[in-house]
Formats: sequence, structure tokens, C-alpha cells
Amino acid sequence: MKALIWVLGICLVSLVILYSFKEEVRHWLLPNTIILNKRGSVDVQHLRIDWTYEAANDTITIYDKGVETSEPYEARGRNVFLLYYDQKLVGEFEQFKMSANTPHTYLFSITAREDSIFTGLKILGPDIN
Repeated sequence: MKALIWVLGICLVSLVILYSFKEEVRHWLLPNTIILNKRGSVDVQHLRIDWTYEAANDTITIYDKGVETSEPYEARGRNVFLLYYDQKLVGEFEQFKMSANTPHTYLFSITAREDSIFTGLKILGPDIN
């Protein structure tokens, strides 16, 4: 009987701990992800992606110099992704998310041809509009 109480107590404590860190667990299990496809003479050291949403007063950098930052970028409503190359805005993409908690994969493409830069975004997930 004592063993059963110990097991139930440990399970209860574990559930309370998991519940108190549920957002961190969700971020760890179901993160948003950025994948970059580059073509031509694109140097990722000159690439930066910023993100903002309709209720924000500022933007945050979510991808810089070939590495995704640890900043969370999830919000319900209108999300805006700003793609910079050599400190110049070369692409702006919008997404409307019904829920902030749903994970998405963002496939950014950037192509350098002669003196032109071409960009694109494909979104994989529930809100692919």
C-alpha cells in the first residue's frame, strides 16, 4: 500500500511539474522551424530575417547569419516576416495564424542572379494561407 501511495505521489508531482512548464515543453516538442534554400551567389552571412505581428511595437530577429535564433516567434493574427540581404529589405511576407500554438515550417528561398535578388516563402502547417 505504501508503494502505491509513493508511485501515485511521484506521478502527481511529475504532472504538476510538467503542467507548470507546459509552454517550454510545447516549444521543445513542437517548435516553429526555418529552412533556407539559397541559389546562386547568396552568402548567408549577409542574410537576416525579422518577425513582427499586428499587436507588436517592435520586430525581433529570428534568423541571422545562417543560424536560427532562440527567440520565440509565434502569435495569433497577422504575422510579418522581413527578409534582409546586405542590410536591404528584399522580401516581406505575411501569414495569418488562427492559433499561436500551432507549429509551422517556413521554407524561405533566396536566389541571386546577376544583380537581382529573388525571394519566396512556402509555409508548411495548418495556417498555410
